[in-house]
Amino acid sequence: MLLLGTAVPAIGDPAGGTTVTLPSGVTLPPGRYPVKISSGGGIVEATVVVGGPVPTVGATGSAPPPVAGTPTATGTAVPAPAQPGGERSPGSWFIVIAVLAGVLLLGCCYIGYLRFVRPRPHIRQYRLAVDLIRQGQYAEALPILSRTEHDLPQKFRTQARFFAAFALVKLGSLEEAEYQLAALHREVSGDVDVAYLLAYVRFTRGDHDRAEPVLEAIEAAGGMDRKPARLLYGVVAFHRALDALRTGRVDAAVRLFQKVEQLGDFADRVPADLRNQHVVLGARALFDRDLVAARGQFEDLNRVAEEETDDDRRRSMLASADIGLALAAWLDTDSTSLEDVDGLLLGAAACLDPAADLKMEWTYSPDDDDVAERLQALAEREAGEVELHERDLALRSIHLLRAAAVLRLWAAADKRTGAGDRKQLAEVLGRLACALSYDPEFSDVHLIAGLLKCQLATTQQERDDGVALLRKAQKLGVREPDLLRILNQEAQRGRAKRDAADRYLQLLDQYIADPSVRREVRVSLLSRLSRFSKVRPLDQRPELARTRVVSPTVDDMNGRSELLRERVNQLIALRGGDELVAVANTLAHDLEYRSQVLGEQAQAVEATEADLLVHIGGLLLGEIEG
Repeated sequence: MLLLGTAVPAIGDPAGGTTVTLPSGVTLPPGRYPVKISSGGGIVEATVVVGGPVPTVGATGSAPPPVAGTPTATGTAVPAPAQPGGERSPGSWFIVIAVLAGVLLLGCCYIGYLRFVRPRPHIRQYRLAVDLIRQGQYAEALPILSRTEHDLPQKFRTQARFFAAFALVKLGSLEEAEYQLAALHREVSGDVDVAYLLAYVRFTRGDHDRAEPVLEAIEAAGGMDRKPARLLYGVVAFHRALDALRTGRVDAAVRLFQKVEQLGDFADRVPADLRNQHVVLGARALFDRDLVAARGQFEDLNRVAEEETDDDRRRSMLASADIGLALAAWLDTDSTSLEDVDGLLLGAAACLDPAADLKMEWTYSPDDDDVAERLQALAEREAGEVELHERDLALRSIHLLRAAAVLRLWAAADKRTGAGDRKQLAEVLGRLACALSYDPEFSDVHLIAGLLKCQLATTQQERDDGVALLRKAQKLGVREPDLLRILNQEAQRGRAKRDAADRYLQLLDQYIADPSVRREVRVSLLSRLSRFSKVRPLDQRPELARTRVVSPTVDDMNGRSELLRERVNQLIALRGGDELVAVANTLAHDLEYRSQVLGEQAQAVEATEADLLVHIGGLLLGEIEG
């Protein structure tokens, strides 16, 4: 028994406990120990448990449990007892689980409704719009897609926006289609179909620079295995390469042409010369007007070509070198350099086509082709069946440049004569004939030849040939101001000719109906004009048989001649001048002279009549009166 004289809290306090303090250095082995605790209220008997459960102090006077975290006699903390109401019954847990399961089920049902049930009518509308697009009814499909787009699931919504843009493209609203496709492409950048359609719209609108990045994205996504995308990329790269050449960006052109070759579909269209470093650098120097550097590059190309073993490639390189040197001479302001242009271009033409005739005569006339040949040529041209070889394109341009060189020398000549102009014109037309032999539809040839013939024409036939050539050039797409001016003048002249012809027919009818004109003259006149369909022949003029012939006086004839000359002069002024009009003027002057002579002869006749009467009167009257 241990009798402890320590103070203890009130017995039965559930929050309290008893602390037993042992003397220093004293320990108790595990077990149960009966103790007596002396307090102010008396002695309380209790049991101390070391290493076992501590009984609570009940009504029997047992000790209260120790407070959680309070050390026992051995210094060990006693765990806190369970609080009242801390445990739930199994029934309450079942209710909580059932409520949670019901809420979860309702949420799943609502999500399923929103995802599967609610979109069904809109999906049906979407599929109806797609069927309309397949049938080509784009105007009917577009409002359906626009109306149902926002109510569709995400997958169908993207497709609906794509088909709406496709319908806009088919309806010709390219600007709106590009706007929608650009927004859709930003959202789904990996969609190859959206990217292709966007690139196609930009290409159709001529925006090649903005179409290329979209095609690059398609290539990065592995979409170049689709032939349409690859073809479109090739066309866009080719156009951008040509634009780079026109603006003098040779390096960019080479890079873009390499891309065209890499894509493969249009590799045969890439100019072979661009694969040569000397040609590229020489072309850049020409664009920069650095003629010394350009000549150096093309002379180096000439030396490299001499070492080439492949004959075709060697001749192609030699031709390129000659063309480059000719262009450098063309850009040089020295007239002696300009004289070298024709020789260099002849050498290039001989390299490209050794068997070609480099001197030809101009024998072409637009009226030579019959209607069937013209229709066939037009059909082949529109169908794209006639494609010029790269060599033919180069040769036609070479001969055109030869003709231009002659024109420059001709214009710079100090003295010009009629015979010299005819010779120079023949030289130019001969070179144009060489160009026309490689491309009969070369519009520049028709334009230059037509302008020269119209400006230098000495006969009406030459002018008519020139106008016909200009009309041919206009049909081939030329819209030069000089061409339009000449054709407008020719149209006005044609109307004037028709007006003059109508007035002439009126004058002819008046002359034929004049009773003072002898019948033999009228019949002969109609016979001589019978080759013209607008002149009524003699058998269609019954009024001539009823016309009474009146012998004219000299004054009548002179008056009629004067009136006829005045009318003819008006017609000549309306008709315009050429060699036929000059003959008419000569005849009019001859008529005036003869009328004057006729008047003088009539006066002489009258004077002779008077002399005769005086002489006979003197003779007869003298005998009677004498």
